[in-house]
Amino acid sequence: MALTRLVNLVDEPLKAALYAILLLTLGYPALVITYNLLFHPLRKVPGPKLWAATLLPAYYNRLRGTAIFRIKELHDQYGPVVRVAPEELSFIDGQAWKDIYGYNTANTVAFERDALQAGPEEAGTPGLLRSKGEQHNRLRRTLNHAFSDKALKQQEGLIKKYADLLIRVLNRRAELQKSDSDHPDAQINMVEMYHFTTFDAMADLSFGQPLGLLKQERYTAWVSFLLSHVKSVAYMHAIARWPILARSVKYLLPKSVKEGREEFFGYCVAKVDERMAVQTERPDFWSLIVKNQDEKSITRQEMYAVASDFMVAGTETTATLLSGATWYLCTHLDKMKKLCDEIRSFGSADELTLQSLQNTVYLQAVLQESLRVYPAVPAGGMRLVPKEGYTICGEYYPGYSGPFASGRVTCSVMPYVANHSAYNFHNPDAFVPERFLPDPPAEYRDDKRGAFKPFGHGPRVCIGENLAWHNARLILAYVIYHFDISLVDEKDAWVDQPIMELWMKKPLLVKLNPVQR
Repeated sequence: MALTRLVNLVDEPLKAALYAILLLTLGYPALVITYNLLFHPLRKVPGPKLWAATLLPAYYNRLRGTAIFRIKELHDQYGPVVRVAPEELSFIDGQAWKDIYGYNTANTVAFERDALQAGPEEAGTPGLLRSKGEQHNRLRRTLNHAFSDKALKQQEGLIKKYADLLIRVLNRRAELQKSDSDHPDAQINMVEMYHFTTFDAMADLSFGQPLGLLKQERYTAWVSFLLSHVKSVAYMHAIARWPILARSVKYLLPKSVKEGREEFFGYCVAKVDERMAVQTERPDFWSLIVKNQDEKSITRQEMYAVASDFMVAGTETTATLLSGATWYLCTHLDKMKKLCDEIRSFGSADELTLQSLQNTVYLQAVLQESLRVYPAVPAGGMRLVPKEGYTICGEYYPGYSGPFASGRVTCSVMPYVANHSAYNFHNPDAFVPERFLPDPPAEYRDDKRGAFKPFGHGPRVCIGENLAWHNARLILAYVIYHFDISLVDEKDAWVDQPIMELWMKKPLLVKLNPVQR
């Protein structure tokens, strides 16, 4: 009524303009919703109509950290493929990993990564995570030298150094739990402890020196920002999906986030420059890479970008795996006992080596099952369906979505959703490491292990997969070998956490008793 009275007060040309604005304001959303429901190329794909009509339900849930859990429920209701947004498809079938993330061959097409998920580039040139095409292939060939079996054996001393430091810190705190339980350091938060270890080890490998977290037993401001930045990244990705805001994402960031990003990247630049100014035979990443490169293999700008990638991808994810494994073991004492029996069969901690731990069958099963129920990267890597369309899991899907929004269809396999689906796994929500043993119990032999890809698949599979397995096996084995672990609050459902791209982990408070030998 107020708007009508306002229109009646103006002359005819302005009145016509106001009516046009009103029509566009109300009519355009109605037009888009009608198109999405009745004419969109994806209109026949199963899924809730509200999610197909508008981005609102998907991004309401994403901003609350509940999207992954809600999408899991949608798959339970609608099946192995669901339309979870007007232009977005979610798959859980193991074949989708091959179809969506596979290699570019004579018979298959490598899907392009969705640039909106990658976020803004700080280095001026993409690193390993954001590069594509020939640049990605070149960087991967260059960096592979640092992740070969030979390199991992050379790096074992560095990795064990920080596992030893972790045990020293935990021993000191365990003694305080007995002698002075009110002392602040008597509190043992294993999320922090695993962060300290993985960040120090990765910094030493990437920069030639640790961050000193285990020594100081606290986060630096630089690491605190990096960990807190995860939520703002999720917000950025959500904003970028709205066409009217996509180009304005970087301008919408709070000043503190912008400054933090600049400080984070500036630190990586300074540390890489310091490291490259020193000639050393230490088996860190750069000594191994430089030995095997020519002048065209990798530029200094790419080194900066790659170092920041390593510090993000090679730290938080391993700490997440270790935290999840610790909680599940503490809440499944029969599994904990089996693992303790295996690890404590070694004569001394010195016998816990990268080589020997590769033969610990139950430890490997525990880590695999931990990654299944609590994946380090729970959300999927978004890919663009080729413009001409493509067959995924035996069904053809278009790549062009029409005249609205981005005009491209995106798709993904979300590890948490695929891993927790009865379509793929028997008792999908249960923690059962035995399902990954060479001879699993009968009820788990039909599990579709092809749906379990914790490090991704294809040309963009995690380059640090082998290093991550070695790190996780060594650190968890060291902790289990030296301590009996229990939760401070046995009723705390620690894994009930929101997912903002990554898990928003709560403190994991434990009690430690040194093993008497």
